[in-house]
Amino acid sequence: MIYYKEDALKEKCDICNENRYVAIEEEHKGRKRKPVPRKVMRYLPFIPRLQRMYMEPGTAKHMRFHKDGTRANPNIMVHPSDGEAWKHFDRHNPNFALDARNVRLAVATDGFNPFGFGAQYSCWPVFIIPLNLPPALCMKDENIFLSLVIPGPNHPGKNLNVFMRPLVDEFKQAWQGVVTYDSSVKQNFNMRAAYHTSIHDGPALAMFSGWSTHGGLSCQECMADIHTTWLPNGHKYSWFDCHRRFLPLNHPFRGQRNAFSKDTEMHDLPPRRLTGEEVEAYIKNTFDNSFEGYGTTHNWTHMPIWWELPYFSTILVRHNIDVMHNEKNVAEAIWSTCLDISDKTKDNVKACLDQELMCSRVHLNLVEKPNEVDPTQMLQMEKYIPIPICKLEKLFPPGFFNYMEHLIIHLPYQSRVGGPVKYRWMYIIERFIKKLKQKVRNKAHVEGSIVEAYLVEEISHFTSLFLPDLIASSRNRPHRYAIVGPASESNLSMFQVQGWKTGRGISRTLTFEEQKKAMIYIYTNMSEMDGFVEKFEQEQWMRSRPPNQKELDKLIWNGAGNGKPNLLDWFKKLCSKDASIHNDLRRLSRGFGLKVKSYDIYEVNGYKFRSEKYEKSKGNLTTVNTGVLAVGIDDNTGKELEYYGIIMDIIELKFDGDENFKLVLFDCHWFHPVNGVRRLEKFGLVEVAHASCNPADEPFVLASQVSQVYYVPYACTTDPNLNAWWVAYKVRPLGSLPITSLDDYNSSDPSCVDIFQEDGLEGEFIIDIGQGLDNIVITDVDEITDQQDLSTINNRSTDMSEENDLVSEDEESEDDNESIPEMNDYYYRQEEADGF
Repeated sequence: MIYYKEDALKEKCDICNENRYVAIEEEHKGRKRKPVPRKVMRYLPFIPRLQRMYMEPGTAKHMRFHKDGTRANPNIMVHPSDGEAWKHFDRHNPNFALDARNVRLAVATDGFNPFGFGAQYSCWPVFIIPLNLPPALCMKDENIFLSLVIPGPNHPGKNLNVFMRPLVDEFKQAWQGVVTYDSSVKQNFNMRAAYHTSIHDGPALAMFSGWSTHGGLSCQECMADIHTTWLPNGHKYSWFDCHRRFLPLNHPFRGQRNAFSKDTEMHDLPPRRLTGEEVEAYIKNTFDNSFEGYGTTHNWTHMPIWWELPYFSTILVRHNIDVMHNEKNVAEAIWSTCLDISDKTKDNVKACLDQELMCSRVHLNLVEKPNEVDPTQMLQMEKYIPIPICKLEKLFPPGFFNYMEHLIIHLPYQSRVGGPVKYRWMYIIERFIKKLKQKVRNKAHVEGSIVEAYLVEEISHFTSLFLPDLIASSRNRPHRYAIVGPASESNLSMFQVQGWKTGRGISRTLTFEEQKKAMIYIYTNMSEMDGFVEKFEQEQWMRSRPPNQKELDKLIWNGAGNGKPNLLDWFKKLCSKDASIHNDLRRLSRGFGLKVKSYDIYEVNGYKFRSEKYEKSKGNLTTVNTGVLAVGIDDNTGKELEYYGIIMDIIELKFDGDENFKLVLFDCHWFHPVNGVRRLEKFGLVEVAHASCNPADEPFVLASQVSQVYYVPYACTTDPNLNAWWVAYKVRPLGSLPITSLDDYNSSDPSCVDIFQEDGLEGEFIIDIGQGLDNIVITDVDEITDQQDLSTINNRSTDMSEENDLVSEDEESEDDNESIPEMNDYYYRQEEADGF
């Protein structure tokens, strides 16, 4: 029990009569000491934290995304609110759905050992996750609330209900509503919150839901309407041949008598999903009968406390299948079996013996010899998912098919009604638990150490919203690579985007020619100078026709001849005469000194750039950060032209002698933009001739105007045609994601063909029924030399006779159980027309 509410003052347990506090030793009994409790459960209410989310106007608006947010394509699921489970809850609870500010919550828990492998200890944090937020914010660490920490050293087991009591009581309170201030509209409202779903791995799911995930009835979707098989040699339950019933009635696999179980055709329909009301009635009936029939007619271990919530029966997906552990176990089973990894493969001697009992695959049976043994979418996916599983059943022995392999059959349904899987799997929770584990500083008080560190972090998150310059948190911490550096005092566009330099820099003296190239690049690439460049052209160009690009470049560089000034001298003279010119432009016209600072590393716009000379001096670098891509205009066609290059140096220019009036340029070697670049449209590749050079002698480019690329040489060293080219790979800025537009959703590329695991890959979506698998003959055999396996084979005749007697007794008991009317009421009815 927990000492809570009316039991808060008790000092002994009502169940076991144990003392609440640790007994005081005889030598300390005379002293006044604060009693030490045997266990302490830390509980952090979630309602104040939900109210806090509405205190910041931006977050308050985001909390209405599920209803007011726009979707590029309403038919595509990007959020849990797009799933049928969300809409189903709205239909059954219309008053709750009226206000978009009401919150849907996910509950997650898992156990971990804060001491690593050094000791046996299990600590169980419980998390509350608001699901109203948009996809970019929904599963962020700062929006995952630690609700309570169940103390160790043992896992809670069936007693999880006891520890969950404060949380369930708060859910009841949240369902009634609490007055909350919405800062986005500056008014109070009655905020309500509801349980939406839970996220757990297998063991935690059994404790949380009350349905055991062990034994032959461990699937919470099929419940008791599943026909698993006990493997007499493998000594475990197998879900072999449980998936043909999910196929269409006319599918050929149903009628194949010897491809799966021996001499068996499948005529059963898929198990019907029970409604919440039916599940509630079923568990109450089991509870009233003291859970009689556990493991044969049901797998209930206890009555979950969550059924006390008045709306719990209206939730469509109360507990999610954990896709993370599901895909891990399935992939590991296939990988280990195909590669025959010792101790992990499912194709062992015991599995072969069970396969001989259950299947008609004579060519795969063990043969005894003298002194040796030789051995479309979610609906479409829901419809077709049994096919690959049945194919696996035709290839792998029964021992391969455990609880995890069976759960795949239900994933399409949960994806269809629950929404995108990233909101329902354990990856986020496992990462968060790892962070909690790192917070343990006092190993004598693990739970208290975690809660205290978590509260400091949570307070920092909240206060950083209002005091971002004073409080550091993950919300306002700098990016790994700088996005924006120190603000410039200049208002000119070219000076607005600043980055971060690394190191103190070294001095470099430019030539007069390099200084001129840098200044002309700045003038011709700054929007504030466009009007002055046009005015210079009109005054200095003496012919009647306008100049072409080549003539204009020559005019800017050398002037019109006969002592006429170039653009630099002309603009400097103009600034000395015209007082109306902006002061920053006047300072810019004075130029910069020949002595500049040279740096090795510069971070800007989420990229980290390094110079070629720096990378060559370091022999242990694992990344290449010298490649750049600048987009310009082709003088001949007027179209965009991509310029690929390598940074030779990073220089900082200081204008007018002012420390705050600086600009960073990249001194680059540019490849030829036409002859030195070729595009392989078929493969989506861009190749660069690394020996080519841009004929235009313009090495400088503004650091903020380029993106990053890296060049990959071909692995083949004998082909000269490939050795002359590098493949250019465009790098995405750190922390950025591609934004999907409406055109991206609706675009249709006829050249794209979906690739499936089936044999038919040409044209349309073809499901290969795989009848050819019946004729597969394995010609290579493995020799069994392990003494334990040989002993198993030698003793199998005795074991088989004993197991046959056991199976006959089980069949008699199953026949008796079939007469129980409760099972007929709950599990063997036709599927109702509810669409699920």
